[in-house]
Amino acid sequence: MDLTLTPAEMGLPPDRFPEWRPHQLLPIQACLNSKKKYFLLNAPTGTGKSLCAWSVITASGQRGLVNTVRRNLQLQYLQLPDTDYLWGKHNERCYLWPDDFDVESAPCSIGVACNARTQCPYFVHREQARRARILVSNYYMTLYEANYVGHWTTGREWGICDEAHHIEDVLVDFVALNLRKRRVTEFLAWPEDAETLTAWMMWANNAYPLLESEWRGRRAGFNFDKITDAAKMDLGQVTAYRQFQRLTRLKQTVEGLQKCDMNWYLESGYGGVTIKPLWGAPFSHFLFDHFERVLAMSATLLRGEFAARIMGVNPDDTEYMETKSIFPIENRWVYYYPIANMALSKRAESFPKVLRAIDMILARYPAGRGLIHAHSYSLAQDIYEASVYGKRAGKDARMFMHEPGGTGTAEAVERMLHDPRPLVAVSPNLSEGVDLPGRLSFQILPVVPWPSLGDIRVRLRLEAAPAWYSYQTAMNFAQAVGRGVRTPTDKVYSYVLDSQFGRFFHQAKSFFPSHLKESIRWPSKE
Repeated sequence: MDLTLTPAEMGLPPDRFPEWRPHQLLPIQACLNSKKKYFLLNAPTGTGKSLCAWSVITASGQRGLVNTVRRNLQLQYLQLPDTDYLWGKHNERCYLWPDDFDVESAPCSIGVACNARTQCPYFVHREQARRARILVSNYYMTLYEANYVGHWTTGREWGICDEAHHIEDVLVDFVALNLRKRRVTEFLAWPEDAETLTAWMMWANNAYPLLESEWRGRRAGFNFDKITDAAKMDLGQVTAYRQFQRLTRLKQTVEGLQKCDMNWYLESGYGGVTIKPLWGAPFSHFLFDHFERVLAMSATLLRGEFAARIMGVNPDDTEYMETKSIFPIENRWVYYYPIANMALSKRAESFPKVLRAIDMILARYPAGRGLIHAHSYSLAQDIYEASVYGKRAGKDARMFMHEPGGTGTAEAVERMLHDPRPLVAVSPNLSEGVDLPGRLSFQILPVVPWPSLGDIRVRLRLEAAPAWYSYQTAMNFAQAVGRGVRTPTDKVYSYVLDSQFGRFFHQAKSFFPSHLKESIRWPSKE
């Protein structure tokens, strides 16, 4: 079908969307005309992916559910007409027991009758949101709702998967089994051998009958079926209910553990273990089976067939499209300077050379802000402490680090957005999900962003599918470079200093999108 309606005729504000631009119209029409269930769109920053998704649903005359990872992207969708949101129950407090429960763990979550739903802000808004033609949520809530509840995912023909390069990790996390020692030992003995998957699977087979018996006994004792109004529960019942709920969750986890096989792996951590599948693809049905059509979009959804297999969809039922960058190429050059080999085995001798190059680049931009994508905290620390623009400069330092974790990352972004000084952030955590329009002049990649071999999942995947390692590295690289130019007026150059990049690119160039390949400036052969 051809999209003959103007943006205004589709209900979009004419001052913001006076007409379709070619880079918007082409993917919209291609998706609408596709005969495949899955349409994978690799579109760089500035394409207007959220507008494309909204237009596809609207032009089809159907209803859709948009999934994202980041809240700020969800808010972006909500600026479009006939769109509403639904976020997780854990974000809202129970109307009757606000000091004791969020909505996710409230008594109504296991069937206790509640006469206050017509007053509960969460359920009032949920009923309102169900009526919206386009509903916006996050992947985790969609997966839970679609597979265990089904109130608002049914009857929506289109599944929109924005930030689609995260889908595989989302699926892995959705089915992951978390066993915390504090929770397990409330009801069972912690296994003597807690460091191997085989030991945990044997433990689960022995533990489940005990848990099932305990669960049935407590359920009968609690007798929540006879509670006709959650508002009339007393404190003793609330306490018993909370413990019963913990027992229910542990029972479900152990039941899942019985179904594991050797394609899963174990991660030991503080306070317990997490057991995950090596790949998310076998669990893609939890997401995709609930929709007739799927539009999956990302700026780093690289190489169609490979991306489809990673996501767990049939390549024969998939159409892939890659769009061009709308930003002038002269504003987004990526300069490759093979200064030194930054492999761990050679880093000690290479680091001084790379550091001198970093300081020279900063000197070239005395009034410019920049990002240094260090890819690890240890390398970020080394750069910050050794650079003449870092710790050595004292109170006059342009360069800064941030504390690990989400709070530290958010604070770094705030500094880059609002501090008027020409700051340079050196960090391993600013390569994705960071938007600094009009604030950057340059970026530096001192090392190729290989996935860390210190991560057990990375090692197992590299052994099982070596091509995945190249795919993930290319994705990491594209994400980092993508932090630069965010608007048509931005001019941000990126500098790659690791001499490993040349060989890697030529081995894995099929994974790189065209708009990125065309922007790389190679060293002169003269």
